[in-house]
Amino acid sequence: MFFFINLIFGFCAEFSAQNFSKYSVQNAHSHNDYHQPIPFWTAYYAGFGSIEADVFYQNNQLLIGHDPHELTSDRTLEKLYLEPIAVLLRENNGSIRADKMEKLILFIEMKSDYRSELPALVRLLDSKYQIIIQNKTVKLIITGNVPQPSEFKNYPEYLFFDGDLTKEYSPDQLRRVGMFSAPLRDY
Repeated sequence: MFFFINLIFGFCAEFSAQNFSKYSVQNAHSHNDYHQPIPFWTAYYAGFGSIEADVFYQNNQLLIGHDPHELTSDRTLEKLYLEPIAVLLRENNGSIRADKMEKLILFIEMKSDYRSELPALVRLLDSKYQIIIQNKTVKLIITGNVPQPSEFKNYPEYLFFDGDLTKEYSPDQLRRVGMFSAPLRDY
């Protein structure tokens, strides 16, 4: 078992309960988590604070994989990530973990066209996962192929976006940025 730890520069205003000045496994990120022998659960039980799932919209499903050749109909965002998160929120009386101070960030990386992927995600979340979108211990951050900041307002407030350090944001747009990240090689 191995984890890729990403160095992410960022802020999470709503997640200020996480003390990022004190490093722990809660600061760890499971990059390409679906490559784990047991996606989601391996990182969750290790105590990781953020997990990434790469998504392609294909055949009316949000399929998980880094590249199109990895996609199979049984590896969906819903099955591998949303259902387990919903189960945990029910089991922990509305918190993602028994320790109510701990949070989870689910990075959903749009691998192809956000114009088809994001509406499909919103439909799925709105129809079946109110327990997630109304929860303050889970933060959903869209990364990868994201809309322009001027388009953030077109999506529900429960979705946050990965910020780009090279762009300028209005105050309203900045409120929708869940985190700023950049490749370490750029620094």
